[in-house]
Amino acid sequence: MVDHTLEQCVPVSDVTVVTVSYRANMFYSHFTRFWPSVVIKHEAFLLNTGGSVKHQIPYLATLQPTAVMVLAADHIRDANLADALRRHQQQEHDVTVITSSPAAEHNQIILENGLATGYTPIGTPARDDAESSTGEYVFSWPVLASWVSGISVDVIGLGDGIIAPMIASRAFRIGTFRLRQWIDLGTPERLNEHAQRDR
Repeated sequence: MVDHTLEQCVPVSDVTVVTVSYRANMFYSHFTRFWPSVVIKHEAFLLNTGGSVKHQIPYLATLQPTAVMVLAADHIRDANLADALRRHQQQEHDVTVITSSPAAEHNQIILENGLATGYTPIGTPARDDAESSTGEYVFSWPVLASWVSGISVDVIGLGDGIIAPMIASRAFRIGTFRLRQWIDLGTPERLNEHAQRDR
């Protein structure tokens, strides 16, 4: 699963940073052998995605990026991530949420004229004017650095803790990039479940 994400993001990024916590030694060994260009950052505690991103702000600042793409290693996506980055830049978004078809089991991004105006809790019936958030994003660097640095807690989700308040503030241009296909696997076991179901 991790390799799938790296195969998609390494070719389109100047620097790829991977944060690890669970089974860190296993990942260190794998990345050192197969992905030597990847920068590995170890988190002593599980911080959720938002907390992990927050902890990497000082390091990212040394790279002086124009945009930062946040991806989940346990997702399978049918997408050209260069297209997501290109859309983010062409539309001059502050944040681009990578999305899929609207569904009740995911947070949904409510859209008006292509921009986010609302964020629904999980369990909300699928809406015709929304797309499901995959929990993956492209951020303009100044927006990410200033907004995340102002958050006082360390353990925080990126969606509920960061994206939802940004949308509610109405201070940012937040758009979407919709995937053709996306699966949030979570574990290798779920990959096998999907493979058996699709036979």
